[in-house]
Amino acid sequence: MNLVFHLTGKQAPQLSDIQGIQEHSLFKLILIEKGEGFYQINSRTISVVAGDLLLIAPNEAYELSGLQTTDRWLVCFDISNLGVGMAANPMLLRLNDELPLLLFLTSKQSEMRHFHITAKDLPRWLTWLQQLEHELCDQALGFVDMAQSLLMVVIIEFMRLAKPQLKNYSLQYRPLLIEVFRFIEANYQNSISLCDVAKEVGRSSAYLTDLVRRETGKTVLNWIVECRMANACRLLLNTNQSIDQIAEAVGYLDRRHFSRQFLHLHEITPDAWRQAHLNHRLHPKMLKKKVGVEESKLAETTSLSYQAA
Repeated sequence: MNLVFHLTGKQAPQLSDIQGIQEHSLFKLILIEKGEGFYQINSRTISVVAGDLLLIAPNEAYELSGLQTTDRWLVCFDISNLGVGMAANPMLLRLNDELPLLLFLTSKQSEMRHFHITAKDLPRWLTWLQQLEHELCDQALGFVDMAQSLLMVVIIEFMRLAKPQLKNYSLQYRPLLIEVFRFIEANYQNSISLCDVAKEVGRSSAYLTDLVRRETGKTVLNWIVECRMANACRLLLNTNQSIDQIAEAVGYLDRRHFSRQFLHLHEITPDAWRQAHLNHRLHPKMLKKKVGVEESKLAETTSLSYQAA
């Protein structure tokens, strides 16, 4: 399912309330049209101004309340559902490979997926998004193909901005890295090890360890832990599951081991992390103080368009 929202003021879509949608599986691309604010992702707070463009990965823990003082566009999409015949479309195949690679490599540096559209180029982006919204709202003849084409343009333009983030990674080894990261993403909730990953990609453990460390600066086991912790943050923020349940859901049978790993990565316990982020959500005055603006008097309007997959 692909969706596009044009948001003004405090209102925000409750994606979990939309029938048939699995919010945690969607990419979220956000363009700030007017105003200033901030968002939180993976325990980081990042400021935004008009023209800023950012991408949130599936399964990432994020909070967008700080954007209530902006006019913004939110595009939600599943790259695997961009169209039938992906195997016959080299561009779709490349996007399906490079977008997940970019997300893994920037998992702890989300600001590397945060770009600024110049005043000269911003009208083009707004035109694409307005046309995408129009197609999904009107649903005229051929709207599915038109909407997918417009979405492809938006994603390709984003990847052009992100290209420098991948330039330090060898073209020769990118396909192997993609295999590694895909296997981790699909199996992090199981008790996978370096040997399991190496066997899946047809390499020895020693070779894979050396390659991944050399190319990314981290080991395979580091990436497994980071993937698990990112999903743990999402569950802490968006569910009422206990710490024991979350630990098991992300691949840990021992809560104490999970808590130690979480503390090592985030320098805070899972319980404390959850409480801090929930308190931040429940106290909007903190948001106004953070942004440093008077309460917005903008009309709270929302337009929603969506295409069922």
